[in-house]
Amino acid sequence: MFEVLMISALIGYIGKQLYNKVAPPKTPAQSLTKEPIATPEKPQTTAEEQKMNRRVFVSASSLSIATVSSLAVPSLGILSVPGIIYAGTQVFQNAYRKLVDEGKLSVEVPLAITLVSCVVKEYYWLGNMGAFLYTINRKILATVKQESQQSLVDMFQQVPRSAWVVIDTGVEIEMPIQKVQAGDRIRVYAGSAIPVDGVIIEGHASIDQHILTGEAQPAEKGPDEAVFASTVVLSGQIDIRVEKAGEHTMVAQITQILNNTVTYRSETQLKAENIADKTVAPTLLLAGAAWPLVGPGSAIAVVNAHFGTKMSIIASIGILRFIKMMSRHGILIKDTQRR
Repeated sequence: MFEVLMISALIGYIGKQLYNKVAPPKTPAQSLTKEPIATPEKPQTTAEEQKMNRRVFVSASSLSIATVSSLAVPSLGILSVPGIIYAGTQVFQNAYRKLVDEGKLSVEVPLAITLVSCVVKEYYWLGNMGAFLYTINRKILATVKQESQQSLVDMFQQVPRSAWVVIDTGVEIEMPIQKVQAGDRIRVYAGSAIPVDGVIIEGHASIDQHILTGEAQPAEKGPDEAVFASTVVLSGQIDIRVEKAGEHTMVAQITQILNNTVTYRSETQLKAENIADKTVAPTLLLAGAAWPLVGPGSAIAVVNAHFGTKMSIIASIGILRFIKMMSRHGILIKDTQRR
């Protein structure tokens, strides 16, 4: 009973933290005596993230109700069934989609059977715990994926949002980078990042371009030499003829490749998913054989013992974590496929 109470306390804490993310922001009058929490640099929560946070919060609340039911008020157990259904929606959808579209049994099938069986047999606490752990696993995976992607993109965030364009009269005009076109002449001063790919037409400068080349030694460049967006002018002043700007620059293309790296499923992940999928049918057959021998409860336990979802999630999290760690050391991965 002590373990159940400890788990319930942990679930309540997680639910409270997630509620703070899901709940609408307070008005200035409501937060008059508190410091503002949100920071302008932090990216806004997407609709998908809000949906996932809401699913975890509902699952945690439903599990708390099931815990109270198992400890004190058994009649409350039925109230946790909607939470199982809501939190398990993604499980049922993924299992159905894989079965109908590909004709295969996915790793979600054993979990879907477990959730339905727990509701039918009135094992409310176990059903809610299964749904809660699944939603938490998906939340962790999404968080690690977002952090890994952000850590890669942050390495190439030095491109300015505007540039000093030199017009025919020699006057400089600050212009948004979206309006800069090939053939324009821009001027970059010491301490500023170069906003475009182009060729120097006037001036000399010492340029730090380690973010693209990995070289720690600054490059001395002058007229007719190429320069690239996101590199930094350490000293000097140069005028550049624009060749590429915005999403057409080299750094923008590298960023796109790195974004694809995070979403790309590696050979290790695919192998883990294939192994997990292939063990679904034997697990269901074993559970079917156990039903007449040891009863439905033990058969459900056999189905729930399937390691499929755990294996696929652990493989994905492991790959993303290593990508993030290597990016911190300046090692970038184009793809994760063995040649």
